[in-house]
Amino acid sequence: MKKYQALILGGPLVQARNFAVMTGVHAGLHCVIRRLRGREDVQTSMAAAFGSGVMLSLVTGMRGASVISVGVFFALANGGKFKVEEKFSHQ
Repeated sequence: MKKYQALILGGPLVQARNFAVMTGVHAGLHCVIRRLRGREDVQTSMAAAFGSGVMLSLVTGMRGASVISVGVFFALANGGKFKVEEKFSHQ
């Protein structure tokens, strides 16, 4: 439980660092993957979210299978968000 406290209960500087890592990695990966694939789709969004989730968990001190599970959670959440936004943008 103690290793997850850095993600939730860290001070303002720790939370700022975590947010900066998460958003920076997500934006960078999103740009690179979109450029390589040549299109904006749910797979691009999910891959970038997976990478940002993995990096965030590594920065907060997680190791092992929990790193992958955080990445998968981020990818699924972002994929769902992408699909909802896609559905409402066409109406």
